[in-house]
Amino acid sequence: MNDIVSLQEILRIEQSISELLKSARDDIIKETETTEIEGVKKINDFCCVVKLSKLRNNIWSAEYYLPHVQASYVKTALASVKTAAAFVEKVADMVENRRVKIGKNVYYLNDTTVGILMRHYKGLTEEL
Repeated sequence: MNDIVSLQEILRIEQSISELLKSARDDIIKETETTEIEGVKKINDFCCVVKLSKLRNNIWSAEYYLPHVQASYVKTALASVKTAAAFVEKVADMVENRRVKIGKNVYYLNDTTVGILMRHYKGLTEEL
């Protein structure tokens, strides 16, 4: 009987961890989507105007400067993560490399997105 209770407890813990990961992922995505970049004016979902002084890393692509696009990259990268350790590892990888690989494509993350990821990473690792 103790084995059944133990298994039920394990399943309950796994469910709690899954809910915590979803909450952390949703928080990161929401903050990334809603944080505007100074010097960037969104024209539509595919176009923006960027002050020359705000161009970074010789990247001219609008997707680098549009928060909702950056959020979609982060969301896709974290979608397949199932464990807490893998979640923390994936966030750390995105912060360290400042990019995310989705399929065969590599997308660069802007300073704002990296800052949001770094803040959440520090919060996650302080709790461990």
